[in-house]
Amino acid sequence: MRRFPLVPLVLGIALAVSLTTPALAGPSADPAPGPGIGPDARLRAAAAVNGMSATRLERLLERDPAARLDRGGRLFYRDTAKAGAAGGAESGGPTTSARAVPAAPFPYAETFTLHSRPGSNRTIYLDFDGHSVVDTAWNDQAGVQARNYPGLSLDASATFSDAERDIVQDVWLRVSEDFAPYDVDVTTQDPGRAGLTRDSSGDQVFGVRALVTPVNWCGGGCLGVAYVDVFDKVSSTGYFQPAWAFSDEVDNDPIQIAETITHEVGHTLALNHDGQNSGSAYYVGHGIWSPVMGAAYGALTQFSKGEYVDPDNLQDDLAVMAKSGIAYRQDDHTVPTGAPLSRAVTGVIGRRTDTDTFAVTQGCAGPFTATASPAPRGPNLDIRLTLRSADGSLVSSNDPPSGRGANDFEAVGLDAQVTSSNLPAGSYTLEIDGVGAGNPRSTGYSDYGSIGGYSLDVDASCAVAAAPTQLNSLTGSATPTSVTATWRPPTSNGGSAVTGYLLTFGGTTVSLAADAREHTFTGLAPGTDYALRVHAVNAVGAGPERAISVRTPATRPGAARIRDAVAGSPGGKVTAKARWRAPLESGGSTRTRYKLRALRVDSSGDVVGRKTVTVDPDRRKKVVKLAPGRYVFRVRAVNAVGAGPWSPKSNRVRAR
Repeated sequence: MRRFPLVPLVLGIALAVSLTTPALAGPSADPAPGPGIGPDARLRAAAAVNGMSATRLERLLERDPAARLDRGGRLFYRDTAKAGAAGGAESGGPTTSARAVPAAPFPYAETFTLHSRPGSNRTIYLDFDGHSVVDTAWNDQAGVQARNYPGLSLDASATFSDAERDIVQDVWLRVSEDFAPYDVDVTTQDPGRAGLTRDSSGDQVFGVRALVTPVNWCGGGCLGVAYVDVFDKVSSTGYFQPAWAFSDEVDNDPIQIAETITHEVGHTLALNHDGQNSGSAYYVGHGIWSPVMGAAYGALTQFSKGEYVDPDNLQDDLAVMAKSGIAYRQDDHTVPTGAPLSRAVTGVIGRRTDTDTFAVTQGCAGPFTATASPAPRGPNLDIRLTLRSADGSLVSSNDPPSGRGANDFEAVGLDAQVTSSNLPAGSYTLEIDGVGAGNPRSTGYSDYGSIGGYSLDVDASCAVAAAPTQLNSLTGSATPTSVTATWRPPTSNGGSAVTGYLLTFGGTTVSLAADAREHTFTGLAPGTDYALRVHAVNAVGAGPERAISVRTPATRPGAARIRDAVAGSPGGKVTAKARWRAPLESGGSTRTRYKLRALRVDSSGDVVGRKTVTVDPDRRKKVVKLAPGRYVFRVRAVNAVGAGPWSPKSNRVRAR
């Protein structure tokens, strides 16, 4: 009889439990079979929990020893070094040795406020300072102790040292690069419950917590653990979080911590392991390359679709993740833009079909050098840089051979450079493309996973400065009476420093200083669309505009204006007629009705009764049937936002 790995009943001990036992049953939010049901029914129930066929689940459990089912039948992975994930003799990968961690590139004070894509609706939170794991599936279904799990630490101190902050920043850079093609914010700043949990299918702001902790509850050799396909699962408590990375198991090495995090987050985004039918469930790779979802500790690790020899998993990693919670980011360079002539421009190759093109003007015959470099830590992009003339003819192209650097876990030769000692004057374009190398089946890799961030720098002694390029971003926020524009500087200053910004709004143009990043316009009308255009300016002139439309939110209408009321008794009925004018302020939303209130008052003016009626929005008077007595009237306008204030009281009338 086949035996399937289930959740260990004693932490750190992986038990193989037969499906003839009731081990799959237990408390769970998901349906699970009860005791006495046969193994086939249990397998089908577990398959249904995980949204896959019973045959597929059976094969996965048979061939991958890292795959586990918790008591509710949900799939998770217990990733181990022995399976090849940490390199070393058992995996055939490079050996692990102590490496000096580069100094943090950002001020230490910013270590826990880093964001790769601020403002994104999706978040991957790198949690280094500890977290209380209570009332989660890990506790209820996998038997993990409910407690506070401490964060990364090189010593016994609760305060983060500079050395620890070096590790945090290094890990953040590497994980950010892995997910650079997606609209997801990799951050070290806690986004709070709302940023990580999904309350309903309509909730579009959510993410995952990747907890880095030295407390390895799953046993020696275990590097990380994560549930599968839960990133976009609806759960107001984040029931299937966190994804785990055990820092002490890799001696706090930032490269291995980062690779573990990306691997485990990949599981939450529905990715399974990349192995071989005839080998390990973790493919160790070949040459300098290894797959992220295999033993991802080569010099160059990339997401894969099983292009190597004898793959057991043909998942298109990039497409699967894009359907499982994180969408592709918008292309950042869709048309040729002016390349930087005095500083680097940055960008992202987001897909294998993406080529970024930049325009460069050479003002005279002279030296010219352009250098394109991938992300500085853990790059995934292998670059080919091409220089073309204005008619598209090839001038020069460069794609140096890639290889393993002095550090076994870092690749070299991913950058590219084109140079000329005497480039003729004229207009040119520079193209950046991600490329592969060698045979992806056995010696190299294709351009499938060759995507990620880059910087481009142009050094040309007689290059001609141009106006700045379009702003990198422009967003607007509004209150009923104000609009605030916020922007990021242009990708390129055109070779001349930005001297300021021009904001055009409602026919008015405002000039701002070079360090300005936002501006607020006040005194606006509610419920109104406003066009906003912003240009960066340098010594050459104003660059192309970036334009948006911002609508101020509507508000409640102003006070209606009451007029004199009159009383009468036509046909013997006791009535009074109230009259009013529309409010001067509509609130930016069409009126839907009026509320008219007749207040019965005694001789001293105190209210002793009231009657309220609804009046059509186009009416300005209303005859109200009343009981005999003294009355004053008040009226209020109502729109889609709500009711405005009551008007002052009308004159007093006697209905009799």
